[in-house]
This record gives sequence, structure tokens and C-alpha cells, in this order.
Amino acid sequence: MNTKHTKQIVQGAAIAALCGILSILNTYTGGFFDLFIYYFIVIYIAWYGYQYRLKDTALVFLCSLIVVFFTGIPTFIIQTFAYGLIGIFIGEALQRKVSGTWLLLGTFVLCLLNNVMIYTVLSALFEIDLIGEMTLLYNELTQLTHVDISLQLFLSFIPLVLAILSVLETYVIHLLCQLVFRKLKIDYPKNFHISQLKMPYSVGLILLAFIGIGVVLLRFVKTANIFGQYCLFIGLIGLMVQGYALLNYFAIVKNLRYFIILGVFLFFIPLGIYIYIILGFLDIFTPVRNHIKPEIEA
Repeated sequence: MNTKHTKQIVQGAAIAALCGILSILNTYTGGFFDLFIYYFIVIYIAWYGYQYRLKDTALVFLCSLIVVFFTGIPTFIIQTFAYGLIGIFIGEALQRKVSGTWLLLGTFVLCLLNNVMIYTVLSALFEIDLIGEMTLLYNELTQLTHVDISLQLFLSFIPLVLAILSVLETYVIHLLCQLVFRKLKIDYPKNFHISQLKMPYSVGLILLAFIGIGVVLLRFVKTANIFGQYCLFIGLIGLMVQGYALLNYFAIVKNLRYFIILGVFLFFIPLGIYIYIILGFLDIFTPVRNHIKPEIEA
């Protein structure tokens, strides 16, 4: 066994042992630092994935899960699995030198799936009552502002809340990875500004497929309302995010900084949502950015 393989095994064993230590720390601190621990898991799994092959990273990750299974609580085990997958994805993406767009998009999808699982399917295990919390917030807001809005409409914003949480979490993860990896002399995409997000044509087709599936399920399959809503939600949110990226790109190129602030408020206006969907569709399927700032040099 050569030195390289010995180093690889030692590093993998250290990561598995570190997962066990972090799970014990999380248990004894009552989960007070759990979010920081999860981000730490993402960073060192991503670092290992960048250094070695995918199957080696998966094996180390599996060993880490086994250690956590014997030392951690159920919620920590599930979250270690979710954030470990994010780390594997980032490490493999860096090794393959994928674009920043795919790196952001893939991380966002994994974060969104994780949040959906936590706040819906596994809400009882995590002792989270999102609908109850949103109802309480609705009662407080209506008492303070006297806004005439139905509870059902207010609760329909839950998917949007999960999407915003996922976007914020995606940026935090990449900023931390960027900070650590650049200290380790690992090449990491420099710019993660929303204006640089440009979804490929294939992703646009997938978003349209989600919208189509959601419409069909909601219209013809009454027993699949929840799945139809989330399919429709994923497709529309994807177009909205791309539309917001286009607006930011336009604001930066034309030096109209107040457009960025205006863009945030558009999210809370029904007409603004439709504007973002249209802009996102145009940005994906047409060369609209070339008319804003034509490419002069390759």
C-alpha cells in the first residue's frame, strides 16, 4: 500500500471519527449548534470529494453515517445524510469543474428537498408545526395591520417561504466553502451573484415539464393535490428566480441600482410574480441578455 492510499484511508477515518464527535457534541448541547455542525459536515465532505473519487467519498460518507447512527439522535442522523449529500455534490462538481450556475442550482435543489422533507414529511419527528406557526403569524399580522387576506391564501405562501430559506442556505453554504477552499488553494468559483445565474435550455425544459405535470395533477387527479402543488411550485419558482436574475443583470449593466431594491418588492405583488415568470422564460429560451449587453469578445 503506497503513501497516497494510506493518506486517503487516514483522512477518511478521521472524517468518520469527526462525525461521531460532532454528533455527541450536538447531543450534549441540545442541538444549539446543529446548523453550524451541518455546514461543517458539508465543507469537509466536499473537501474529501474534491480530493478523491466519487465512490471513495461515498464509502467514507457511509462509514460516517454508521458512526453517527450509534452516537447521534435521529434528527441529527437524517440531517447528516442530507448535508452530506450536498457535500458530495459540491466536491464532485468542483472536481469536474462545472460552472457556477450548475453548482448553485444543484445545491439549491438539494437544500429545497431537505427543507421540504423537514417541514412536511418529517415535521412530527423534528417537532415542527409549520402550518401552526404560519397561522399564529397570520393572527398577529392581521391584528397589527388589519390587512384583509384569507388564512388559506396566507398559508399558500409556505412553498415560497421554503424556497427563500433554501436560497439563503445555498448562498451561506457556498460562501463558507469559498472562504475555506480558497485558503486551501482550491479553485472555487469567484462570483455567486444572482445576476450571473443563467439556467441552461435543458433546465428550462425540466421546469416547464414540472409546470405541466402540476397542472395536470391539479386538474384531473384530485387525490394528488399536494404533489401537483409542489410540481407547479418548483416550475414557477425556477422561472421566477431566473427572472429575478435577469432583472439584476439589467440593473448592474445599466447602472440602475434601485432596480435591485424594486425587484425585492415585486416578489410580494401578484403582478410582479407574473413579470418574473415571463422574464425567466425569456432569459432561458431567448438571447435577451445579448440585447442588454452584446458579447464583444469571447
